[in-house]
Amino acid sequence: MKIQPEPTEVDRMTFFWPERIKPSEYGIYRVSTDDAQRRMAEDLPPKEVAVAVKSILSSQISLPYDELMKQVVKALGYARSGSALEKSIKSGIYQRVVVK
Repeated sequence: MKIQPEPTEVDRMTFFWPERIKPSEYGIYRVSTDDAQRRMAEDLPPKEVAVAVKSILSSQISLPYDELMKQVVKALGYARSGSALEKSIKSGIYQRVVVK
């Protein structure tokens, strides 16, 4: 019997997780160093962004919101932010702070 990928839905976007991966237990974030393989901001699962937020805050303890946004943009491998990336990061921060 084949296990189906687990979907999560955020802001009318559905993210599918690989078999045997529980989104609630996900603990890594992926960084593409190649511009051609870099994901669009809309494709970043909030759970994955939340892991980047956690990683940054665990080493910084506390940051002003604007600085946290900049650090997450950098950690995810982007040179600069835009409205779509900011929306994805806000969603990840919400996942980390509110939903956990």
